[in-house]
Amino acid sequence: ESHRSLPGIDGIALQKGGHYEGESAAVETAADKEPEDGGSSLCRHCAGGRTGPAICRHGRHCHSAEHPEHQAGNFEKRRKALAISLVCFSLIGYRLWAFGAYLFLFALLCFSAGWTEAIAMDSVLVSHFLTEQGMGPELIANEAMLLLIGTGAGIAVNLHLHRQQAEFERLAGNVDGQMKGILHRMSLWLPREDKDGYNADCFLELKKGISRAKDCAVSNYGNTVLSKSVYELDYVAMREQQGIVLREIYDNILRIQYLPKQAEQVAGLLGQIGEDFHRDNTVEGLLEQRKAVLDEMKSQPLPDSREEFEARAVLFYILMQIKQFLEIKKEFMRAHGEYHE
Repeated sequence: ESHRSLPGIDGIALQKGGHYEGESAAVETAADKEPEDGGSSLCRHCAGGRTGPAICRHGRHCHSAEHPEHQAGNFEKRRKALAISLVCFSLIGYRLWAFGAYLFLFALLCFSAGWTEAIAMDSVLVSHFLTEQGMGPELIANEAMLLLIGTGAGIAVNLHLHRQQAEFERLAGNVDGQMKGILHRMSLWLPREDKDGYNADCFLELKKGISRAKDCAVSNYGNTVLSKSVYELDYVAMREQQGIVLREIYDNILRIQYLPKQAEQVAGLLGQIGEDFHRDNTVEGLLEQRKAVLDEMKSQPLPDSREEFEARAVLFYILMQIKQFLEIKKEFMRAHGEYHE
């Protein structure tokens, strides 16, 4: 889901009749707008043939080209490699120039389709045709057997590899602890006027922690032959998305110079989220608390000055970002069958 920037403060206005429509209406309308595609934006892989953690069209967090829903069949890759090599060798002959033409065309196809891992393996098989100066049925069958033997050996080795479940739990726990600490610091710094000592070093550490957890999750997924589970990959992607939202909240906290009394309410909500932050939390109760804070802030008197108006508008927007932060977790819990309406 794309993250929205704060609407211009000057665009938030009061009606002539004295009814306040600025802070909640203008900000909440932008933050609560439903995506046009039905609720899920395309991930970078779905949108342009690349990989990366994001909400995908499948309504969950996809992760890499290893995701079964994004993986082209190996047979399709072999078939196209054979077809391209047959055309090149037929037109040019069994020469080095023909192999170069094949390599150029097949590499171009692989890069455009996201099959980069197939370039080396298929090209080695095609090089055998160049060496033997032919592409007869017997030779093609021989290459197929070589591929089958290599694949079988790889599966046999893979069966002896074990998932690092305990290591992932440790790394995921570290990420959760870092995010919990970030939320706690936000609750302490938000109600302070002087924020000179509030730096972003914690987000650099969080990024490193997520990267280590992601590497472990990808390794575990690749080392599983039967009953592959994407839970770990989805969990890391979910935390990565939440980390992006937390960084945006941090940036908005730094923008608040004037402190209205509503700052304490938002800070208290951030502190409560930090206290309740754990893997199995469905965030249902936290979403209700956020709505209660929002409703209470809407019912309070209008701001008396421009400084208070701008500060309260930023606070309202932070509440929208908090909703986004919690909705990411809610979507993850729903996707894995642990969220109950």
